[in-house]
Amino acid sequence: MTKALAGIRVLDLSNVLAGPFCAYQLALLGAEVIKVEVPESGDLARQLGADADLNARHMGASFLAQNGGKKSITLDLKTEPGRDVLRRLVKDADVLVENFRPGTIEKWGLGYDELKKLNPGVILVRISAYGQDGPMRTQPGFARIAHAFSGLTYLAGLPGGVPVVGAGVDRRDPRSGVAARRPGGTARAPLVRPGVESRHGTLEGRPVRITIEYDPDTDQYVSLSDDPPVASQGNTPGEALEAVLEAIDLWRATVAAEQAKGAV
Repeated sequence: MTKALAGIRVLDLSNVLAGPFCAYQLALLGAEVIKVEVPESGDLARQLGADADLNARHMGASFLAQNGGKKSITLDLKTEPGRDVLRRLVKDADVLVENFRPGTIEKWGLGYDELKKLNPGVILVRISAYGQDGPMRTQPGFARIAHAFSGLTYLAGLPGGVPVVGAGVDRRDPRSGVAARRPGGTARAPLVRPGVESRHGTLEGRPVRITIEYDPDTDQYVSLSDDPPVASQGNTPGEALEAVLEAIDLWRATVAAEQAKGAV
């Protein structure tokens, strides 16, 4: 069976999680993904994960989880020879994914305007902490910072208690990666797969911008609410109880919801 993105070539310049996870989803849909890493050390995720032996071999579990099915090359994009190789690759690419700080690829002479001169149909996916414009555009960011910035960390705590960071899970990074590639859409984010499909009809690319700060599941009742959120161990408003409770012999995960809403 032919996959949805068979014949599509993606250049993955991204690092760690949000961008690589986006490109990984495109690979699962059949795209050819060429991962571009820095020489010697490679993607930082190569050294991340619970298995110290894999980390030492630069094959950390974090890297393996979102880079399967990709081809990999190394380029030093801080040098002109490295940038020249990338320019040649861009000419035959459909999508380029990056998650550098805003302004980085422009500094290298690889901004969207320059890429369009090489390939008018290329789609540039840009994932950043706080967007490409605005007063916080140059600030670095990881999912844990976005959790706190949006209010998600506070919601996960108990009323009057200390906000909870989470169990070592970065929720925002993979969610932003999925948002960048998914075939649905919102008014805030033109997305990759529809862009690829329309591009083959118009031969014209476009930029796609995603931030790890935005999460509709949280922002719908944090950013858009007149009242500050109440810490409730991560409960969604309207839920009776969703918590981990200590029983006599063990800890129990508990969820309670209204039968009328379809819960069983």
